[in-house]
Amino acid sequence: SAHQWRQAARLAPSDPETWLGLAWAERERGKRPEALAALQAGLEKLPDHPGLLVALGEMLAEGKPDEARRLAARLPADAKGAKLYLE
Repeated sequence: SAHQWRQAARLAPSDPETWLGLAWAERERGKRPEALAALQAGLEKLPDHPGLLVALGEMLAEGKPDEARRLAARLPADAKGAKLYLE
């Protein structure tokens, strides 16, 4: 549940899986703003994490494609597949 993921993120803020789990739990509850906030909070702790960048880009691509493209530009060169997915 989102509550459990929120607790996990508090206990292990440097673990990207906690932020990804929280984001997907919130998204499944129909809480898109909370899901976006979870991914952004994760990126504050881990600004270059490809998984967080891709997840945020995916959610933004639904309504903000320009922001998704900006995130794709931040991905490392070895994340080509992810870049193609977001562009």
